Amino acid sequence: PALLRRPHRELLRGLTVLGARLKRRSSGAVRVLGGGLRHGARLTLDLTRSSQYASALLLIAPRIGGLTLDLRGGGTSRAYLDLTLATLGRFGIEVTNEPTAVHVAAGEPHAAHFELEGDASAAAAWWTAAALSGGEARVEGIPVDSPQADVALLGILKAYGARVEATHTVRAPAGALRAPTAPVDLTRTPDLLFLVGALAARAEGVTHVTGIAHTRGKESDRIAVLQRGLEALGVAVEPAPDDGLRIRGGGARAGLVRAEGDHRAALGFGVLGLAVPGVVVAGAQAVAKSQPAFWSELAAVACPA
Repeated sequence: PALLRRPHRELLRGLTVLGARLKRRSSGAVRVLGGGLRHGARLTLDLTRSSQYASALLLIAPRIGGLTLDLRGGGTSRAYLDLTLATLGRFGIEVTNEPTAVHVAAGEPHAAHFELEGDASAAAAWWTAAALSGGEARVEGIPVDSPQADVALLGILKAYGARVEATHTVRAPAGALRAPTAPVDLTRTPDLLFLVGALAARAEGVTHVTGIAHTRGKESDRIAVLQRGLEALGVAVEPAPDDGLRIRGGGARAGLVRAEGDHRAALGFGVLGLAVPGVVVAGAQAVAKSQPAFWSELAAVACPA
């Protein structure tokens, strides 16, 4: 249901321009009739809210005679789009990647040896858990030079004072976590918002989070859900310019938070519960979208046999 509520206007508009016949139902479901798409088309696409629309169109581009996209708001989640283009290249498709335009040539994708990396978005929860709980987390299966956007969390953790090694090992700081002096910009990594919120809630000082306006259109209005959840735990949160947040850490206490159908919220508040006893997450089953075993794995590391 949360996916059906998400804004799909840019994707539907792009498909319509290409000649697809489609209809969005009142439930949010979309009926698409394929065939007859324009070949070698050029579209303008707004990435302000998400890069997923562009990735979806580029993945069908080789089969429809190629596609060129002129990009607006290209800084938002751009790392995910870059990953899509790199993957197409691995399967023999010619791509051109420029700051304001991308092109995928016509072609027949061919087989390749392709080893999937571990998921940095999933790993991020465990790196954050280590920093918050005084523990250690080493994640295997992600190359040191991984292009995945959420590897950026390692740099953010360093800014909070956590100890980070090149082997993707994170250890808690020797003392308390401290809020970074510079703003934490999540323009390219919106999926880290709740984990940064958890760090900010426990760190000494005020964390200024920027580049998150586009997270209002995800599985939930993530800015609002994070603010409501942290305030329910006694954490002071203030709006900042351009839809940013200022989070004053150090005052978190037990309380009830609501995931509101968003798996990232459930994961972030769950990790925060390692450091703040008594956090209760309503709607905790939302983790099933991305990490269905999260709660049992969290219990295993928090209370080892």
